[in-house]
Amino acid sequence: MRETDIVILLVCAIYGLFEALCYGCLLVIHRKTGIYYLPRRTPRLSATCLRFIKRFIDENGRGTLMEYDGNIGWSLRPSVRSEDGLYSTNARGARASREYPRTPDAGTIRITTFGDCLTFGEEVPEESTWQCQMERLSPNFEVINLGVDGYDPGQMLLRYRQSLEFYADQHVVVLALVSSNIYKPLNIFRPFYSYDHGIKLAKPGFSVTDGALRRIANPMESLSHYERLLDNRREELLKLGSLDHYHLTTYSSGPLDFLPSMRLAKIVLNEYRKRREVFDGGGRYREGSEALRTTVKIIDEYCALARQQGSLPLIVLFPLRKDIRRFLRKAVRPYAPLIGHFERMNYRFIDMLDAFKECAEDGNVDDVFVGRRYSTLANAAIARHLTDYIHRNVPFEGTV
Repeated sequence: MRETDIVILLVCAIYGLFEALCYGCLLVIHRKTGIYYLPRRTPRLSATCLRFIKRFIDENGRGTLMEYDGNIGWSLRPSVRSEDGLYSTNARGARASREYPRTPDAGTIRITTFGDCLTFGEEVPEESTWQCQMERLSPNFEVINLGVDGYDPGQMLLRYRQSLEFYADQHVVVLALVSSNIYKPLNIFRPFYSYDHGIKLAKPGFSVTDGALRRIANPMESLSHYERLLDNRREELLKLGSLDHYHLTTYSSGPLDFLPSMRLAKIVLNEYRKRREVFDGGGRYREGSEALRTTVKIIDEYCALARQQGSLPLIVLFPLRKDIRRFLRKAVRPYAPLIGHFERMNYRFIDMLDAFKECAEDGNVDDVFVGRRYSTLANAAIARHLTDYIHRNVPFEGTV
């Protein structure tokens, strides 16, 4: 064998190993994050998404805890209890093992809370949620947990509007925002944003047009739309994608996509672009980004509605694990531009980075989390800070 043939074989072997390594990286990324190759021109549903939607249709839009909601996308089923007994909902779909009257009793301060899984209290028992711990700290508080897994700020606003039909005299209305929630209002079909992670359904989206908030209605307004999605996947996905920011701005398919290295490069670059679109190099929200402008408008509408109802709007900022670590190292608050807006608008807000700093002064944040969720310790810290803040800053005389 000639020397040149040996060199060619060696190069081919090295390149083959490189492609195999890239393929392995794709598998690891999918297993760890749910991200898979999802191009703009030829979108597809993963096997996991297909199973989720098929089961969703077979169960007539009902899961163990969640159910289809044509307006908001999904909501908590009323009057159910999870198989492990960890979660219960009341007749109004709040996480609670009891019912609440339409109007609170005299001397009771009614506090309603809206958010995602960290407000719902995923992976902690009801008595350990920050809402229940607030009630124990202040017996005249009635704290209603209306958090729902996967919600974005716009869905929280819609759920708040919905709650006004059955819960009157909401003295304090808490909007709990996780730092990553800023991405979600621009998303219409969850897999375009979160791929195989979490709930795989469509929802309403939001945008800002001529300085005003515009709501994009849930395009899957009935269960029959999901049946059409399964019957004609590409056409229906392209229709959904035409409304979805993350589909419209992602990569296209190409002739070299059979190479794992090409798919890996597109996925990594796209995730980097998504991050830099919303966050600057210092880890703070990017001023002027579409995601920030839209989130600000949603918060403004929420605060205006709460004040119209005679309620006090209170915004609570929830950090993720990486946010706490960055704050401890560099004193970076990811939502600093939001805080600036709150201060200019005189909105009441609490940044829970300050609460968790006390829990993780040695730099160890593991006690604050159970997986990706807040631990009982974290819920206790939230309850103490919220209760203290309300007592110190809100003069109650039975009402706000």
